[in-house]
Amino acid sequence: MLEKHIICDVTLSAGNGNQPIQCHKCILASRSPVFEAMFCGPLAESKQVIEIPDIEESVLSCFVRYMYSGMVDLTNDTVMHILYAAKKYDVSDL
Repeated sequence: MLEKHIICDVTLSAGNGNQPIQCHKCILASRSPVFEAMFCGPLAESKQVIEIPDIEESVLSCFVRYMYSGMVDLTNDTVMHILYAAKKYDVSDL
């Protein structure tokens, strides 16, 4: 569903280039308490596009793929950036 953009209901806009990553609120909210608060809390986002300028598209894409599959492909260049995303969105198992 992620790769084919089936029934995606939110777009994450990553990095300075604002590259779009289409995904599903229910998956993000089920894996991250930060996303859960963002989508379901009393101050829930009503926008369909969520801007995340402090994480580059390649890192955010890898992070989102982990949220869906539980698998991550780390390299020396991405490990610290992925850990930053995991801490920011409180994904402690990553």
